[in-house]
Amino acid sequence: MTELKTLKDFEIRKYLSKDKFLKELKAEAIKWVKNGDRKLRQLIPSASNYKECVIGIKTTQETFKTFFNITEEDLVPIEKRELVPIK
Repeated sequence: MTELKTLKDFEIRKYLSKDKFLKELKAEAIKWVKNGDRKLRQLIPSASNYKECVIGIKTTQETFKTFFNITEEDLVPIEKRELVPIK
């Protein structure tokens, strides 16, 4: 499983441009959203805190999607995206 980064893990000085930093930050946010889906599949519906866990994960995912403007296409693996022929 991929280790997820937090803001403390990013060394801002190593980035030459703001755009490069934001692209990597968005890529990390996409990983967090996908990891949330994995966590949802692992939850046990009969657990006493099931509802709270689902709400927490879904809220985090929606916050990241909104803040980083993550689309459904961003969440589809590259190898599964539909190829558009070049004219």
